[in-house]
Amino acid sequence: MSYDWSALRCFAGSAAGLPAAVRDLLSAATGATAEEAYWRIDGVALVQGRLSESCMAVCAVLVNGLPGATEHGRRQALDLLAQISGGYEEHVDSAAVGPVSYAACMREIVRGFPLYRERVETDLDASCVDLVLMCGLADERLRDAAVRVLERALDAASDRDVRELIANSLGDLRGEASGA
Repeated sequence: MSYDWSALRCFAGSAAGLPAAVRDLLSAATGATAEEAYWRIDGVALVQGRLSESCMAVCAVLVNGLPGATEHGRRQALDLLAQISGGYEEHVDSAAVGPVSYAACMREIVRGFPLYRERVETDLDASCVDLVLMCGLADERLRDAAVRVLERALDAASDRDVRELIANSLGDLRGEASGA
């Protein structure tokens, strides 16, 4: 997977530094190293939910690298993908950050659905609950599978916050209005 990173725009101007940050994230030996690499991506490729042109490439490389990532790197990479999946493309910086496609980001993120599903099933990873939800919303073909995964997770969850996250995600997938 090859990208002309120096030609991709982001919030830091050129995205030329992103490949090293992504490599460092995926290979992080410690939580601190993973977190440091995370922040070299967040704040450059995306800022407070606003996506840049470089996000699609970041998503593709992260999803491709997840299976071989260290546990520290995988945890932070999943959180970053969840942040991007909740992001948006319409913002005032579009001229500076290049053409942004949320749909293109989600096409890349959806490719990781089997891994997100496995992590929800094995350790109720909250970032993966978000990713399963967003994959189910982005790709109709995954909706039923996302609902089944989250229903099983809801039955297994004992932590109140995780149960609430899963229940809300199920409501979103089923198109139910939340009681506010």
